[in-house]
Amino acid sequence: MTKKNLYFQRLLFLRYLMAFFFFFNLYWLLAASLIKQVILLIPASMLLFSIGSACEFIRLFGHVAGIGRKQLFFTAWFFRLQLVVLVVLFLCTFFGLTEAIFPYITVERMLYIRGGLFLIGFFSCLGITKLNKILRNKDKHWQWISIFEEIDRKGE
Repeated sequence: MTKKNLYFQRLLFLRYLMAFFFFFNLYWLLAASLIKQVILLIPASMLLFSIGSACEFIRLFGHVAGIGRKQLFFTAWFFRLQLVVLVVLFLCTFFGLTEAIFPYITVERMLYIRGGLFLIGFFSCLGITKLNKILRNKDKHWQWISIFEEIDRKGE
């Protein structure tokens, strides 16, 4: 049971981050659909990508072995694509496209939107970094799992 928990916790940050992005894109889709924007195709497509990522996490539940690139293919692409979308949104706030993308946000609140997009982009970068560490078996959880398995083998 402890071994299963260690493997589960290895992907915990990525699971929570993916769930956050799912709801971020869902709320964006709802806001864009209320004002009948064409831009709602972006959050809709991001929601579809997040479903692929969620399916990978479900499939890896209870998986007690190393994780390969093919097992987190959609997750890797989802986080990269989400980062690109966030960077484009962030840049659009500087080039006068804010009314087209965020018509329900006033100019006075744009600083908060920029800060929020920057912070979310930062967390996306952290997710990509964590994912790369997991795929190379360089993360802390993998070290703990290796130590635990070594102790477990000696105990038998």
